[in-house]
Amino acid sequence: MAEFVDEIAGVHTPRELLAEVTGHGVERFKAVFIEFIDNRVGQLAGALCERLCGEFDRARFMPHVSLLYRSHLAASARDMTATQHSFVGIRMWFDTPVTIVRVRTTTPPGPTPVARRLRG
Repeated sequence: MAEFVDEIAGVHTPRELLAEVTGHGVERFKAVFIEFIDNRVGQLAGALCERLCGEFDRARFMPHVSLLYRSHLAASARDMTATQHSFVGIRMWFDTPVTIVRVRTTTPPGPTPVARRLRG
């Protein structure tokens, strides 16, 4: 798996992304998050998925940076936090994608992160 991530990282360049709205939701890993609308991130994600799992649902893909991981946080608290932490229009540097896959050879089987700097 790491060799595929190395290969993809070798052809994609680091990029500057423009932050959009700070959103919130009920998912643990996206309780409060910054959204990005940039097709280049989808192209990178698609290339990684194609090599690692063969499937990529571009319609459901939403590039973001999580600001808060929390389950069962009240909607009012999530909304207040998102409102207080606005990053709209701020440029952020993206140079290291992290791919997480379930590795069956580990004991117990579990998610394994692989991070590589973009250097294309």
